Amino acid sequence: MVRLKIIGIAVFSLLQFIVTGQADIADITQISREHGLSDRRVKKIIKDRFGYLWIATRNGLNRYDGISVTAFDNKIRSHNRINSKDIRNLCSTRDGSVIIQYEANRRFLDILTPRSSVARRLFLNTENGVLDESEVEEIYLNDRTGTVALLVEQDSQLYIQHLVDLNHFDTLKIDGGFVTRPSSTFVFAQKTDGIFWVNDSNLGLYRVNMSGQIETVITYDTLALSTSAGLANIMHHDEQGRFWLTFSNVPGIWEYNEAAELFTPFVGLAEDEKYESLWEDLGGNVLIASKNGDQIRNLYLIGADDQVINYRHLVAIDPMISEIFSEDFEKLLFLGTQSGVKKVNQYKKRVKRYLASASVSQSRAYLRGITKGPDGSIIFSNAFSEWFKLDQNADTLIELTQDNTEDAIFCDCAKNLITDPDGMVWGTRYSDIERAQLIRYDGDTTFEYFSFTNKIQALTLGADGNIWLVSGDLGEESILSYFNRRTQSFHHYFDKNASNPLADFHTTYLFQASDSTMWVGTTNGLLAIDVKEGTHTLHQQDENDFDEISGNYILVITEDGQGRIWVGTDGAGVNIWDPEQEDFEYYDTRDGLPADNVCGIVEDENGNMWLSTYNGLTHFDIDLKSFRNFGVQDGISDREFNRYSFYKDTTGLLFFGGVNGLNVFNSNELLERDLDVPILLSELSYYDKIEKAIVEQRVNLQNIDRVILPASNRFFQCVFALADYTYPNLNQYQYMLEGLDIGWNNLGTVNELRFNNLPSGNYTLRIRGADRNGNLSKQEFTLGITVQDFFYRQEWFLILAFCLILATVYLFHRIRLQQAIKMERLRTKISSDLHDDVGGLLSGLAMQTELLEYTAKESDKPKLKRISEMSRNAMAQMRDVIWATDARKDRFEDLLVRMKEHAAEILFPKGISCYFKVHNINLERRIAVQVRQNLYLIFKEAVTNIAKHSNATRADVVLTREGSRFEMRIFDNGDAKDHEEARSSLNGSGLANMELRAQNINAELEIDKENGFKITIKMKAFA
Repeated sequence: MVRLKIIGIAVFSLLQFIVTGQADIADITQISREHGLSDRRVKKIIKDRFGYLWIATRNGLNRYDGISVTAFDNKIRSHNRINSKDIRNLCSTRDGSVIIQYEANRRFLDILTPRSSVARRLFLNTENGVLDESEVEEIYLNDRTGTVALLVEQDSQLYIQHLVDLNHFDTLKIDGGFVTRPSSTFVFAQKTDGIFWVNDSNLGLYRVNMSGQIETVITYDTLALSTSAGLANIMHHDEQGRFWLTFSNVPGIWEYNEAAELFTPFVGLAEDEKYESLWEDLGGNVLIASKNGDQIRNLYLIGADDQVINYRHLVAIDPMISEIFSEDFEKLLFLGTQSGVKKVNQYKKRVKRYLASASVSQSRAYLRGITKGPDGSIIFSNAFSEWFKLDQNADTLIELTQDNTEDAIFCDCAKNLITDPDGMVWGTRYSDIERAQLIRYDGDTTFEYFSFTNKIQALTLGADGNIWLVSGDLGEESILSYFNRRTQSFHHYFDKNASNPLADFHTTYLFQASDSTMWVGTTNGLLAIDVKEGTHTLHQQDENDFDEISGNYILVITEDGQGRIWVGTDGAGVNIWDPEQEDFEYYDTRDGLPADNVCGIVEDENGNMWLSTYNGLTHFDIDLKSFRNFGVQDGISDREFNRYSFYKDTTGLLFFGGVNGLNVFNSNELLERDLDVPILLSELSYYDKIEKAIVEQRVNLQNIDRVILPASNRFFQCVFALADYTYPNLNQYQYMLEGLDIGWNNLGTVNELRFNNLPSGNYTLRIRGADRNGNLSKQEFTLGITVQDFFYRQEWFLILAFCLILATVYLFHRIRLQQAIKMERLRTKISSDLHDDVGGLLSGLAMQTELLEYTAKESDKPKLKRISEMSRNAMAQMRDVIWATDARKDRFEDLLVRMKEHAAEILFPKGISCYFKVHNINLERRIAVQVRQNLYLIFKEAVTNIAKHSNATRADVVLTREGSRFEMRIFDNGDAKDHEEARSSLNGSGLANMELRAQNINAELEIDKENGFKITIKMKAFA
């Protein structure tokens, strides 16, 4: 052990670093001709109410959405056209229109509305309300209020005319009882309360109220100036109520004192400089420039509290600044220059950096351990055993001088620093001469050194108050040891079996949890050692066990407020051990982690975790399980951080060291960003199959509520951008197509969407954006999309087709009904005619023949009798035909009646009784003519055979329906001989006729010749 005391509070062997209050420049990017800008010489930059930036140049106008530039020029064939090119001034109205004023043309203004890509001329003539177009002295545009006003002289009187509804000008006469001089020239400006200030080159300044009355007159004499002071260069009323005034020929700047009603010199700026330009941000801060020719000599920021800050660092970027636009001068600025637009990203001092300077060698800024000293200062070391002390109150940094043996070379081996309960700081170092040493620092001047056998890899403060350490280099056996602070002696740890649990491992990190478990990180797994019980558990990666650790090379271990163990790995992300569940969950780059090499983990005051990696710093939200990444754009000194180099003090400040110094910040301040910007739509396009071309729409995009896509054009594309211009290429996007998607889809930094062959229907496209750190904007873009279906699939067409089908069926039914009615009428007429005419003739013939029998010769009587019988048979046959034809006889009951009549007519004279049985048949049911006729003829043939051949005394006719089947059975009680004769008779034409008639009505005919005479007809039921 070597004990050395160094006399003196500090040795400034390196240098003393003092942090200034000036904002740092994080990044500068250029927007010029190469990006689509119409000209390099920028005149004016404004932002419209939608969020687009408009950049006026000497050769046209440009719209910028952060990603792309759309140019407007005065070429005749241009799709985006304005009416001149050399622009002097711009302003945006509340409806989003852009008013354009040109340098050499006072005859008109251009109005570019959101609904058109071609500017409309607004002529300054009497037709539009201008009193005298030839006497327009000055045109005033105010982008903050959207005011467009003219100062017109007529008959030695001055008038102020306001543009109303973008169409015409109203008139306000300045009534002051004085007459302008012919040599007078003028400038004027309006305050936010509507009051105007007018500068007459001969008479001075006068304030005009909204009624046209002059309230205040301030002559050049009042300002102690001569008329040679010239016209005002600056007349500006800011958001803080201050009115600024400068003149072209005299130095200095004046501010109007409302109480005293006079202008007084502003004492915060040099009185010997001429100030020619002024710009204001949304917070009421103003930038004022003094110039030497076209170059800016000095640039000052006057804050809302009148504090002046030199902003000459912007002049160093480009002294030829002609325009500055910013919503916050401490953040993002757009500088209009002679070589295009320079976008300057600044950030407030949310991150303080130490040793991150070009004057400090890179090796000395390669940091390791960080902890707190006894006096509240921050002690940190670098990779070569150099220690530094940071006094946060004085914001100063000094190097602490240690005792070094001459010619000793310290390697890159310094590890973490810890503070014991007595406030002593403990660390390590290793050299080729002094070998391994445990270092104790008292926070004042004294370092003490305790030699150790092995190279110390990491330290931790044990629950027993001792300093625990792991040691061992590659090729050496690793050892877990502790240093007894009271006895100042080292002791090695062995398990209950007197074995070294680290014998087969190379150690990397050491941490004792709140339950006294000693967690040891190695290059081949994670060890949990119970030092009291003398047992240990090894966690290693297992591809078959998803609950095990994801990687074996451990870089850092810590514990959160819930008792969970966080483990950073080299190449496998971060793992979280849950002691209750006894398993790991892990996150890597697929979940948003900036790199899979996690070398530092700190829990902030909100219970969320900060992780340093080899590719940036990230914040992990415990509840949302989401990452927000930070890098050099946020003020971090470098994206690459180092092992063992992280710390949180009692005030909540976080400290992270990397390859380029120390970074200090408050987590809430770094996370704070209230992003409230819209999504800008840059282009809509779809494919027109008829024209065989892509149809693009670049104007009136922000006012579109719904896009209608015809059935043949289902390709849809849109290009958009988040109106956060800080790092637009790093902005992130998500979209959801409601009606098709059930959740948000991540696009990353892609700012374009394409849809092909969308199903027909109504959708709502939702797009939201976030900055590079994942801060979601409060504003969301929505667009309705209607995809029309082909006409033959649309509801109106289906309804129409259904109606046409119904109409067709109805018409077909009507035609058939009419034909049936006609047929019935024809049948009725035929049957009536046959009955009346032919029946009468046959009846008369039979009667005449019978009368002739009485007077005829005996030889002629048989002939006459034969004629009479034939006539009566013909009448009977005709009655059957008339019955079958008569449409009035189509009911089943008519068929049954006819059957009974025929049976009585044929069977009763033979002494045969006929019985009918009808079952489950609707007697009112109408029967088709063909069915009725064939059933009757089959019945007639059967009855005739019974009458002629059966010698029966009884015949039965059974008519029944069972389900969907109709059946007719006819049988008698004749004897066997008679039946044999009947069967013989049926073998002739009678059977053939029956079968033919059964086929006509699709019926089955069965004739039972074995058990008597029986005929059965089976067919589909008609009732």
